[in-house]
Amino acid sequence: MTTATAIIFDMDGVLVDGERLHYGAARAILAEQGIQLDVATYAGYVGRTGRDIWEDLRARFDLRTDFETYSARYDATLAELYRTAARPLPGARAALDQVRAAGLPCALASSSRREWVQIALATLRFGDYFQGDRHRGRSAQRQTGPGDLPHRRRASRPRPPRLRSHRGCAGRH
Repeated sequence: MTTATAIIFDMDGVLVDGERLHYGAARAILAEQGIQLDVATYAGYVGRTGRDIWEDLRARFDLRTDFETYSARYDATLAELYRTAARPLPGARAALDQVRAAGLPCALASSSRREWVQIALATLRFGDYFQGDRHRGRSAQRQTGPGDLPHRRRASRPRPPRLRSHRGCAGRH
């Protein structure tokens, strides 16, 4: 059995149910225009880009507003939902506590926007588990220092998915 030497947490679906918040933001924006977005329809958008989702919704519901307007409204609505409605998933805090107690280095990776990650960490009060900000736009940055994960890339391997947020953590005690 291999012993873990570090842990990387994903935010959405591991620490918080972000998909519920994303659905809530899309539903709220469309409701302002008298359109009801049901869960079954929204489920078809999971994993797609914001532009793809909004362009499809514009065509499906014959919406006249441009993508940039929807995107700005969506970002603001989602940020507010992360502030007011984000809840830790069952076991999330216990898992973070176990990692901290074991003294393992950990990191947070997410494809969510940096602002949403920061709001979620503050709302969930998970900020103390994650120290330092290693965010570098759309890609993860190599960490240096004791306990950091090595980052190696081989020409023969496909590149890993690009991450928007990567925060090193050992936890403040």
